[in-house]
Amino acid sequence: MRALLWSAIVCGCLVGQTGELVAQPLLPAPPVRVGGNIKPPAKIRDARPVYPEDALKARVVGIVIVEATIGTDGAVTETRVLRGVPMLNESATDAVKQWQYEPTLLNGVAVPVIMTVTVNFTLDRPAGMGAPPVPPPASEDDAAAAAAAKANPYLITPTRVGLIRGGMTMEQLTAAVPATQLRTVPRRTVIGLTSDVEIALEPGGPAALVASMKGTYVFQIEVRNNRFRTADGLGPGTTLGELRRRDPELRVVMCDRAPCALESTGTFTFELDASAGTATASDLARIPDSALVTSVLIGPSMPRLAPGTVPRE
Repeated sequence: MRALLWSAIVCGCLVGQTGELVAQPLLPAPPVRVGGNIKPPAKIRDARPVYPEDALKARVVGIVIVEATIGTDGAVTETRVLRGVPMLNESATDAVKQWQYEPTLLNGVAVPVIMTVTVNFTLDRPAGMGAPPVPPPASEDDAAAAAAAKANPYLITPTRVGLIRGGMTMEQLTAAVPATQLRTVPRRTVIGLTSDVEIALEPGGPAALVASMKGTYVFQIEVRNNRFRTADGLGPGTTLGELRRRDPELRVVMCDRAPCALESTGTFTFELDASAGTATASDLARIPDSALVTSVLIGPSMPRLAPGTVPRE
């Protein structure tokens, strides 16, 4: 009888009243989170979001960060907005639900996965399609931020890093930084070829900042060098524990390259050491406080949320 019970446990069966084995369907495997050994699945069908008419008229731009659950067939089964822009969230999730991916295999078996995706809303148009790109409006406090940047060229603010400001045109960027400290790296997006501009602190040095371009203007700045700091002293090299002590509402999610810590105010996004990459949702909560920030992401299209509006686990 003991052997019979053991066989029932192994095969996922139940023992009937007469002692026979009655087959029972096994419970579906829980989704695993992209990260570590679980690579992001390849997208095989894309769908562009429809720009809401009211948002277009108001010239609202932004990035919507969506947590998507992808089924064993590669279809998106669930979506949840982790950080968004109220006028753009619904359009973003409607688009993501139409995406299709290659199924993710774990030990040769298709499994559902959870991954974080981003949907960018800009006023850019691909070449030959309508009006030229229009940079987002400057922040109301940009003059004060510019003055602070002159006093401290390594200061990270919500809209700029030193002399580099979100929304700058390429001409303004090259005027602010010597050509010997700039490197342009081509990057392909869903709307065509654009570029990242790497900025070194000295000629031939490693990239301290990376300005990602949308058309002709800077839409996001990635801070990689630990000389740059926010007014609170946060930046590359800061530990996750320090971030959590300063912001109890801090949220850790899986971004495209590595785990990211999102401030509850929506001001900054801190990318964490890629070695802290995880494979399951529960592991994200166990990323150690000793994990280091590798880069800080800011830009005019990074939306801000009121305190307390970041969803919790």
